[in-house]
Amino acid sequence: MNDSRTRATLSARVQQVINELHAARLNMANIDYAEAYKNLTYADREMKLIRRRFREGISKANKPPRK
Repeated sequence: MNDSRTRATLSARVQQVINELHAARLNMANIDYAEAYKNLTYADREMKLIRRRFREGISKANKPPRK
């Protein structure tokens, strides 16, 4: 998790999720429910990936150093 490239990638993914949620909200306001559903399912997939990557980073950080 200390790797700046990994942090930048996670940050970009989080921003993409925020954008998808915003787009879904706008689509629901415009009564385009099919497109809103696509936005929400994409955001859900990305959030699952972010959670998995974050957990992997946490578990790597908590491992004791090799001797």
